[in-house]
Amino acid sequence: MKPKFVADEMLGKLARWMRIFGCDVSEVRGDDELLEEAKKGRILLTRDRELYRRALLMKLDAYLLSSDELEEQLFEVFSNFNLRTDEPERCTVCNGLLEEVEGEKWRCRECGKEYWIGSHWKGIEERRRRLERRLSSE
Repeated sequence: MKPKFVADEMLGKLARWMRIFGCDVSEVRGDDELLEEAKKGRILLTRDRELYRRALLMKLDAYLLSSDELEEQLFEVFSNFNLRTDEPERCTVCNGLLEEVEGEKWRCRECGKEYWIGSHWKGIEERRRRLERRLSSE
């Protein structure tokens, strides 16, 4: 079973890309709220050393990212947690589950946002290939 994550506000872009690659990543604001989500079994992702220290003192699962570059962050998390990219199944906005509505169209069950394979898909697939190449060469 894939781990579930909670990302701090500074890692919003990482959270969205992890969702695109099939990960369950919630985002909440505020340190106390982040720690509460981690208490529920989510792994806390952060670049905030103090928040990371607090999580460890509370015996919570947490990971301190070292890079502020998106591609490095993706590699760091996917490598550290032995993840592979999957088809999108989560909404990039709210982390809700997607359902196929017709052909190559999906809708979020939570917020109703719609997704389709458009011109942006080429960039998503290229980023996926780069990440998978790096992961497989490790």
